[in-house]
Amino acid sequence: HVGDVWTGTDWVTPSDGDVIRAESPSGVAGYWQQVSGGAVQIFPPGLFTYNTVTQVTVVSIEEVAPFIAGSDIVIQASCGVPEEIYSGPIASFTPFGFSPVCDIDVLTGTLNYFNPCWIPVGVNVESFTPTGDPEPFATTGLNSAVQFIFPQDDGKFICVGLFTLYGATSAPRVTRLNADGTLDTAFNTNIGTGPVGGAVRSAAIDSLGRVYVAGDFTSFNGNSSYPYLVRLLTDGTIDTSFVVGTSFNASVYNVMVQPDDDKVIAIGTFITYNSVTANRIIRLETDGSTDVTFNSGTGFNGPSNAPSGASKIDANGTILVSAGFGWTAYDGNIVLPGGPNPGIVRINPDGSFNSSLTQGTVFNGTINNLSVQSDGMYLITGAFTMYNGTAVPYIARLDDHGVLDTTFNIGVGVGFSVPATSNTPLPNGQMLIGTGGGTYQGLDTFRLVRLNNDGTRDFSYNTGPGFNDYVSQTVIMPLGTILVSGNFTTYNGLPRIRVALLN
Repeated sequence: HVGDVWTGTDWVTPSDGDVIRAESPSGVAGYWQQVSGGAVQIFPPGLFTYNTVTQVTVVSIEEVAPFIAGSDIVIQASCGVPEEIYSGPIASFTPFGFSPVCDIDVLTGTLNYFNPCWIPVGVNVESFTPTGDPEPFATTGLNSAVQFIFPQDDGKFICVGLFTLYGATSAPRVTRLNADGTLDTAFNTNIGTGPVGGAVRSAAIDSLGRVYVAGDFTSFNGNSSYPYLVRLLTDGTIDTSFVVGTSFNASVYNVMVQPDDDKVIAIGTFITYNSVTANRIIRLETDGSTDVTFNSGTGFNGPSNAPSGASKIDANGTILVSAGFGWTAYDGNIVLPGGPNPGIVRINPDGSFNSSLTQGTVFNGTINNLSVQSDGMYLITGAFTMYNGTAVPYIARLDDHGVLDTTFNIGVGVGFSVPATSNTPLPNGQMLIGTGGGTYQGLDTFRLVRLNNDGTRDFSYNTGPGFNDYVSQTVIMPLGTILVSGNFTTYNGLPRIRVALLN
């Protein structure tokens, strides 16, 4: 009876398309389908999305059968070397994003019904290129600019900015929105009165989803124990386990969380923390105490008061600090020999000065945003037009020694006509640049452009009319969409109130 199936009363030969249930002696069941005289194992439908941002690959499984609890699946992608991108129970699988270093044409999958037998799974591949078109989103929103936005693993995102309302509901400068842009009312209620006594200037989120909020404020939700810096739990309440003592004596302009250990870098105009000298930079432990292994010496010799996005921690743990006018040295080392103009100081992970970055006369205007591309190059945008004597209209790229990349933004070579507000490197070397308007190399930016790695414009993305006011930040989401914040109220004529989701 090879090829036949026992029905419980007789042996029969299945027809094409018949679904067959087979059960092992231990009671583990599998489902098979008769296809062209042979049996093919089938299982529940799944959707696998892999993201290169400019090339999104959707991988789906056509065959559908009743769900088998306890089944495991392994999916591998190959860019020369196979890489496991999912392994675990089918029941735990949800669509997720993946950024490969090459275009994925073939993915392989194996399914485990009868341990330890792994059976190959067929998948279909379909690719498309994101164009910047808007995704569905709430048309009610916040009443003023969102300066910082942080997505969470559950699809929700933290918003921090100048707003005070969501629609008609109080939302005092910090709130959380659901994945569709509606207000997370429980989180918003726990924020209470939010920051009082000054502006919010920076925010960050750690690996546990706790939110740091920093700025000029002197109390948060009526609690004056957290002037200038507070940590919130995932429900929006103040995390009282983060103990700051007497805290800072002046504003915190930048707060950054180290990705490897969740320690916190704070930069600002302060000169003490918890009544101990800390000249405008400090690293804190996760409980709020001073990290005594961080040796910044005499720190900055003037106020470190650059915008929040102008400082970063790179993949090596090195701290890149950009500051505005008013300082020339770090721990006694002259950083800006051209005078108190905006520039970058590189600080080793232990807080000591790193002298390998040489910048000459540096920038002639404020740095708004600093990011590190996948090849280690520094992408810098802001309100400057010159770097070390060379014209760089509001955008420049430097190598890790501070040397200007003269192959970037040539051709027409006029760069932006107005300051660039944000920049986000993409995995394939391209970049998203936000602006307040104006043009790039003579053509309208529509307040968000995608540039190729050499600085030429990618005209397949966002051809207008775009946003009606400035973009403050862009974030790559797990499934390849782009989350955008700013002060806009429309995108391509559609209502998008300070936050938008683009494909």
